Amino acid sequence: MGQIQSLGELFSLIRRHILLILAVFVLGTALAAVYAKSRPDVYESTAVIQVEASEIVRPGANGGTARPGEDVGVLLDAIERRLTTRDALLDLARRQGILVDVPLSDDQKVALLRQSIRFQPIFGLGSAAGQSAGLSALAITTGLSDPEQAARVSNDLAQTILDAWSEGQLSRTRTALDFYRAEEARLWSEITRLDDEVAAFKNLNPGSLPTQASALNQELLRLDDQTRALDQRRLVAQASLDKLTQAGATRTTEQRQREELETELRQVGQQQAALSARVAQIQSDLARMPEVEKALDAYDRRRLQLEGQHTAVTARLAEAETAVRLADSQQSDRVAMLERALTPPYPVGSGGKKMVVAGAMASLLLGLGLAFMRDLMRPVVRTAAQMERQTGLRPAMVLPVVPTGRSASRKARRAEALREKLAETIAETPRATLALGAGALLLFLVSAFLV
Repeated sequence: MGQIQSLGELFSLIRRHILLILAVFVLGTALAAVYAKSRPDVYESTAVIQVEASEIVRPGANGGTARPGEDVGVLLDAIERRLTTRDALLDLARRQGILVDVPLSDDQKVALLRQSIRFQPIFGLGSAAGQSAGLSALAITTGLSDPEQAARVSNDLAQTILDAWSEGQLSRTRTALDFYRAEEARLWSEITRLDDEVAAFKNLNPGSLPTQASALNQELLRLDDQTRALDQRRLVAQASLDKLTQAGATRTTEQRQREELETELRQVGQQQAALSARVAQIQSDLARMPEVEKALDAYDRRRLQLEGQHTAVTARLAEAETAVRLADSQQSDRVAMLERALTPPYPVGSGGKKMVVAGAMASLLLGLGLAFMRDLMRPVVRTAAQMERQTGLRPAMVLPVVPTGRSASRKARRAEALREKLAETIAETPRATLALGAGALLLFLVSAFLV
């Protein structure tokens, strides 16, 4: 901070430039007050829409119960978003004659209207402490420079919300009902088609179904026993036939026995071929069984997914049907005008007091900054402590300025008079400073009060 290294030096700086600081402070405060006073006043008018929740408890989307006013809040949010679109705000300005003669572009008018309109939801309290009971009211506040226009805009917006609610509630519930009915039919059709695909797949792979694994393994064991028995019969018949052939039997009985043995061998061979074919088929079915089981698992997962979606859609369909019945019987959630917006008699202010306070603080800081810059532009060693800090040398003594020449006596007299006047000024400094500070504070309070 240059030569300002202590509170005493700071106070000395303020005393030396007190007039400059006070002048900048007074001028800045006055300019801030004039600017704040030139800003137009803002009048706010509020219309309140009451939400009358249905007393009939209907099922919710997740299997529970829907909170009163839950659907109202969702629909009102959608209506608010439509009301604050660019086209809607420009249509509102033309309808109410707002900002007609103001030289602003359409985008600037839309931005100004969005800042002027405020939607504030009001939530009720549930049975338990701190528990929200849903949306109970909606406050629509408009702040404009014309009090009558502010009231008209709030009432216009409130009436638009009421009209949009009455037109859109039944349409919304019927649209939801039609959608969930179509979705339920589509999911059921997909489930039926999937069941047909599974049945056709099982018909194409009857022997490779996982449920047939135990039966096929038992059949393999049975076929193995039959194969061994046939092998035994074939060996016995072949041995008998070989014995007859070696003996060279020529009698009729031996010829007939030989023919019977050959016939039995052919039959055993045919039976063994059939058993081998069946064993090969069973082994092929068992080899394809993991692939079939994987495909069936994929079908099962798809069906479980469709069943879950169908269950969720069925619950939503029941909720939509209940909402339509409630709307038809006029027992659903309703909105009504609770309080119309009135012309405000007094402005709410335009932030003028805050501007005066900010201007006063900025002026005070600017005055201190100018005083500091003035000292920096004219660096003067004023005290022994400053000289010791800057040169590292401690002065042995401090000598006053002694005039010389003819005017020594005259300057001495002037110096004496100046010392007396300085002594009086020093004695009066606290009171003078207090008076100047009180005057500046009074100016600041008067400016803030007028704004």
